[in-house]
Amino acid sequence: MLAIVLLLLFIFQGSIMEGSTSSHIRSGKRLPQLASSSNVNHENEINNRHLPNNNIDNAKPAAEHGVPVPHPNGGLTQDPDDKRREQSRAYSKTYRLKIDAHIKNLEEKQKTISHRISEKTPMIKFFKDVGSLLETERNTLRGTKTNVISNVEALKAEMHRIQNELEKMKIDKDAKETHIVGTRNFRGNR
Repeated sequence: MLAIVLLLLFIFQGSIMEGSTSSHIRSGKRLPQLASSSNVNHENEINNRHLPNNNIDNAKPAAEHGVPVPHPNGGLTQDPDDKRREQSRAYSKTYRLKIDAHIKNLEEKQKTISHRISEKTPMIKFFKDVGSLLETERNTLRGTKTNVISNVEALKAEMHRIQNELEKMKIDKDAKETHIVGTRNFRGNR
């Protein structure tokens, strides 16, 4: 019923506005007020209770109630404040949807990373264990290397001592051979 009353009001205002333009609406000028009528039926009185003072004389133009107003070019225009509110609502809704999508995306990334961490944790523990074993082996090999180097130094010293002794023995042998040969020659010459 309210729709019928609004439609009638819309048609009635359309006939009043035929000579007017939308510039009246944009400039903030009020459209001509509806004349009061004594033969307003009971149905219109009930449906017009939302109007101030329940008086049709105080009725605002339809655009101020969010109802589109006929435009001279044949289209419908809305009050600029209503347009702004609609645009603001649409932007807010889009923004909320965008934020929700971003939050869902971040939650998915968190789940993926948590899953990867839970998969990699046993491998990390294994590699840490292998690393500690390798560290122990490396330390053992360093100790062995130090022992080998000190043994090599000892062997070199021993070899040097043996070479010196060998040289001494060669000299002594040469000296004895020379002495023996000299003694034979000396004895043989007599």
